[in-house]
Amino acid sequence: MADSCTTMFEETFYPRAFLKLADKTIEAFEEQQEEIIKEWKDGIKNYLSELEGLQKEKLAPEVSELHFSFLYTSLLSGEPKFRIDTYGEGGRLSSESILTEEISAPWLGVYFEEFRQELEEYTVRESIRRFIRPAELEVLKLRAVRSLLYYFSSRFRYIAPDILDFRELAKIKKEDSFVIQMGEYMDWQKTLYALLPEVDIFNCDRNTLLSFRRFSAIYYQDKVFSGLKVDNARFLDCTFKDTVIENCRMNDSMFAGCVFENTVFRNTEMAGCLFLDCTIKNSVWEQVEFLAEGLKAEMSENYEPTLENYEPTSENYELTAEYYEPTLENYELTAEYFEPAEFYRCSLEDCRFIGCGLSECSVGDCNMEKVVIKDSRTENSGFLEQEGILWADLQEE
Repeated sequence: MADSCTTMFEETFYPRAFLKLADKTIEAFEEQQEEIIKEWKDGIKNYLSELEGLQKEKLAPEVSELHFSFLYTSLLSGEPKFRIDTYGEGGRLSSESILTEEISAPWLGVYFEEFRQELEEYTVRESIRRFIRPAELEVLKLRAVRSLLYYFSSRFRYIAPDILDFRELAKIKKEDSFVIQMGEYMDWQKTLYALLPEVDIFNCDRNTLLSFRRFSAIYYQDKVFSGLKVDNARFLDCTFKDTVIENCRMNDSMFAGCVFENTVFRNTEMAGCLFLDCTIKNSVWEQVEFLAEGLKAEMSENYEPTLENYEPTSENYELTAEYYEPTLENYELTAEYFEPAEFYRCSLEDCRFIGCGLSECSVGDCNMEKVVIKDSRTENSGFLEQEGILWADLQEE
């Protein structure tokens, strides 16, 4: 009986309560976004200035990681905060923090007490309070915090240019690979920004991280990009000719001054991508998503919300020489945020979009000729305002 009540509680009421919590928290963040950006920018600037001073005095080594880590203890005290840390060679798993500061985040915890009370009131109303113990409610609260953190760690990628003082950052001595990440203290971290050495996609180890890389003036002909994760990459003045890109994840990547000719994009995620000054000819986009799904409450069946998941162990991380992230076997959070894709000053000729998600996409100063859009979602899309498009069997959702 207790197990069935707990399962019912987690599967029916918790998702509704979480989505309400998420909506209110996101709204609070958006209302205060300008103030939040200013506070974070000032705090990070002061932090980097202090770190620079330590390096000048030879009291700090070159850094490889900068973390913004949420402190769960701060939520318990009613004053939500992130901790800022930097680490030297090998990152957090191989070195101690060089410098630690804190930055407040009251917007993240405004509605958590209301959320917990709502959960508790439901147990009373449904007469299952004896089966849902306070400790279990606390675990669900931690689960909700983690989902929101994962969402905001995605969202902060888009405001990173506003909160980072790149002049101060340039003064910091760094390792060859340098990442800025956000997540939980002493646990998972999601990359917001990175400076990594260039690599050759088709001539590197299969475990090499391709995301956050820069690819400049490369000519790809008769190539097949298959099953690759190349998020947040920068393709500058590259050419893709007679090439297939399929089953890839390329969210938030930028293509600037690139040429696509006889290129096929198939079953690929491209949410948040920026196409700038690109020439695209005789190319097909099939089942490509330019806008990610919205916020979800579910978590994968592999995730078990117990306190064990909050302790960093060697099993919690998939390690490479330069990067780590939680593996799918440990947990998969679906509360992730992406902006829609953008096309600016691009030329598209003899192109087809078939079964694509084009809703909310921005399109500006583009020239389109003989472009076909078929069976694609285009709600509030900039493509709707463009000339030179043939609409075939359009389906809007």
